[in-house]
Amino acid sequence: MNTFRTMYNVLPGDLSAADAAAFGFTLRAGVLGRGDGNGLIEGSGTTEA
Repeated sequence: MNTFRTMYNVLPGDLSAADAAAFGFTLRAGVLGRGDGNGLIEGSGTTEA
């Protein structure tokens, strides 16, 4: 977690879609559980894997 935060200046699981695209990550479909860059790692409220 610390390495990811050092590299990308955000917590893993909280990377916004715009930042993810800028870093070359593949964006996930849908909106549940998607990072928004608010500094919190929030659950999606689902049991999907």
